[in-house]
Amino acid sequence: MNSSGHTPEPPRKPIARSSFTRPSAIAIVVLAAGAYAVAGRVAAQGILLGGIAGIVGLWMMASRLQRVANIPPEKLHLTMVLGSYVRLPIYGLFLFIGYRMDPESLHGLFGALAGIMAVRYVPVYFALAHARAERRAATAGSDAPPE
Repeated sequence: MNSSGHTPEPPRKPIARSSFTRPSAIAIVVLAAGAYAVAGRVAAQGILLGGIAGIVGLWMMASRLQRVANIPPEKLHLTMVLGSYVRLPIYGLFLFIGYRMDPESLHGLFGALAGIMAVRYVPVYFALAHARAERRAATAGSDAPPE
């Protein structure tokens, strides 16, 4: 216990950045290959470009979350807002580069947007799949016949 009468929280486990970067990179490559077959080279390049931006943004967010764990609640909002102001211009730059790749049909812009969003959805998908598997395991364990 500390002087205020509360027991300190144990140190938090660091976020494993590779747990979302590898699946996201694989998803981006698969998505880019599909886009190349359907929409062409510029759309595939845009997806790869957006995927890089998305992975960089998630990497920045994960490293910021590790530091945020020890910030007092009064300063938490400001810290999170400042993190967004750093990440969003990076996304904007990559979207602009995607736009400049094909300004007439906008395949590069839409590809970059799809790449950024795909990187956002891959960790959510894996988190939901993990939660669903845990729930199934918990219900399977409770359905066991009593001895």
